[in-house]
Amino acid sequence: MTVRVAWALSDGRRGVENQALGLAEAIAQLTPLKVMRQHLTLPSPWRFAPTALAPSGAARAALERLMVDGPPPDIIIGCGRQAALATIEARRLNPAPFRVQIQRPRAPLRLFDLVIPPAHDLLAGDNVVEIIGAPGRLTKAGVADAAASLDPAYLAAPRPRVAALIGGPGKAHAFSVADQTAIRAALNVLAETGWTLFVTTSRRTPAAFGEELARAFGDPPHRVHVAMNGRAANPYPGVLGLVDAAFVTADSVNMASEAATVGLPVSVMPVSRKPFASRKLDRFHTALIERGAAKWFDGDLTARSAPPPFDETARAAEVVLARWRAHDSWKRT
Repeated sequence: MTVRVAWALSDGRRGVENQALGLAEAIAQLTPLKVMRQHLTLPSPWRFAPTALAPSGAARAALERLMVDGPPPDIIIGCGRQAALATIEARRLNPAPFRVQIQRPRAPLRLFDLVIPPAHDLLAGDNVVEIIGAPGRLTKAGVADAAASLDPAYLAAPRPRVAALIGGPGKAHAFSVADQTAIRAALNVLAETGWTLFVTTSRRTPAAFGEELARAFGDPPHRVHVAMNGRAANPYPGVLGLVDAAFVTADSVNMASEAATVGLPVSVMPVSRKPFASRKLDRFHTALIERGAAKWFDGDLTARSAPPPFDETARAAEVVLARWRAHDSWKRT
């Protein structure tokens, strides 16, 4: 049996890397595939330069360094700007792999075999397959397994349970003090109406607000605070596996995508936008709501029917595999 090699290529940032790994792992569920995590960092100043200005030689040299430590890739799944430069240059490898780029590459689409952008980027082309949100590594089975291994205090928390996924300032959202006050008030309402809160903060959450939430919603066990702080034993996947609903602030694509993918009813908490900011996230939330996978938070998490199946990572994996099988690179291996 032929086992092909997939590189999940990124600059190593967790949110970017997880998108490449998630899509590669989903393809591996469909065909024998060895998934290799590959990190690539271009030398300064090219790592900061626009894609169109960075020299191809820098990306080619980085690719050659990666080739030293393992088998050549049959498929490269890149995510992020630096990975896009290397994915473009991979066409010069012999044999050339099938080249997939997640997110908008900010380079001519013809330089890739397939591009998987979020639908809210409004990107179109013959080799473009849009998805709602972002691909990821979480699955229903995976979060259920993670939940079973959590500390007994988590498992003993009374139902109904909600994962409150709190983000922070971003390109489009200021996450102002008024926003933080509204989020705190919404969580108070949920707690007062009988919901067990598993409150998680992200790396973007303002430190003072995270500390405020920890004081308000920490122990005793009926209100549990969990910090998404990058520890190896991050309880976040397990939390998604033991709750009945998700409350997600509107500044994040990944958190809402992940909660919807594992089958949770998702309520999105509005956050004020920065002046003149892009409306990409607005388009994302509209698409998620139109699919029946989310609603705007209205104070009530119970007035929801079960959400329809939503797994854009698996859908993208099926398309990638079909396109790859029809490509010359598949026939060579």
